Amino acid sequence: PVQRGVQDYLDALIENQTLRRRRRLTFAIDTMVALTSVEPDRVYQLACDVIDLAGRDLGDLRTAWAADAKDLIDIALTLEHEDAIDAYEKQATIT
Repeated sequence: PVQRGVQDYLDALIENQTLRRRRRLTFAIDTMVALTSVEPDRVYQLACDVIDLAGRDLGDLRTAWAADAKDLIDIALTLEHEDAIDAYEKQATIT
């Protein structure tokens, strides 16, 4: 079972776009990777939001976002959500 505080943290990031933009999300992405099988809906929603937020920077090695790209791809593949995979591929082809 997932601790309530972790669920609250993910929910806060999902619900608050300003919070997502102001924080470096590496911890959130690490948390999402660990919770992919336990909290697939929350992880999916947040992964899509993070991919949209990062945009082209996911594929730009000059940015910190590029370091998170592998984890986001792993999440999308694990969840097998075509939307998440399509969102990542869309951003990756823009670069």
